[in-house]
Amino acid sequence: MGPWYLLPPLVGIAVNWGLETLKWRLMMRDVQHFSFRRAFAAVLAGCGISLITPNRTGEFIGRVLFVAPEKRIEASVLSVLASLSQLVVTLACGALAGLVWWWSGWPALFAAQWSMGVALLLATCISVVVWLVLSHPGWLRARLLTIRPLQHWRDHLDALNRLPLLRVVAVQALSLLRYLVFVAQFACLLHGFGAGLSTGVLTVALPVIYLLATLVPTVMFTELGVRAGTSVLVLGSLGADERAVTLAASLLWTMNVLLPAVAGSVVLLLARIRMSRSPA
Repeated sequence: MGPWYLLPPLVGIAVNWGLETLKWRLMMRDVQHFSFRRAFAAVLAGCGISLITPNRTGEFIGRVLFVAPEKRIEASVLSVLASLSQLVVTLACGALAGLVWWWSGWPALFAAQWSMGVALLLATCISVVVWLVLSHPGWLRARLLTIRPLQHWRDHLDALNRLPLLRVVAVQALSLLRYLVFVAQFACLLHGFGAGLSTGVLTVALPVIYLLATLVPTVMFTELGVRAGTSVLVLGSLGADERAVTLAASLLWTMNVLLPAVAGSVVLLLARIRMSRSPA
């Protein structure tokens, strides 16, 4: 691998988590003001905790520790919505790329031809439902309040009524930019390791990889195996060098997940986190 192939993915780490920090600050605007530095620390802390939760769903736990205790419920709800915005982009782009794959007559990824169709249909349905929920936060609040235990949090859920659609669209746009960074990082590493596929082919294949990897439940280091295995399945069917694909997928996971998680663990150890509520 030449240095010019490695430099963009390294720069992409900072861009990736910088965009995620902007997303979170934007969602937290009406809850609590954060400097970029503290918001960045919160995002890294969330990455540290997410590594030990299924499909990194516990990301919001680390983030809300940096929020005032009396505002953590609102922050948790909005943090989950920010994560869902990234999920929508991953599923929608993957479903679109999957359709292009299907129509292009490329090799089938599974022995059962209908399996890919089920995955695309599932991704499309989930992305549409989640987008509808994101674009109608008031409706989501009303549905949540039909659950009796959540009625005690009525005031905290008012944060959903204060979330304008324009802000949701802005967060969605940042999620799309972050997704494009993921794709560009992976493509650079594959070229650097000599996978042997053109940029045009990777433009379709990489979103399919992210889609399939997202649909598979993972926890901790099993995510690395799933991502590497999915990458070999998809790119190997197109004639890519499997060793190069495995190396690229492993290095990408190390850059975007493991290193930020380690940094986030250090942040959690060193940060000053207030646990008690402010006096009334």
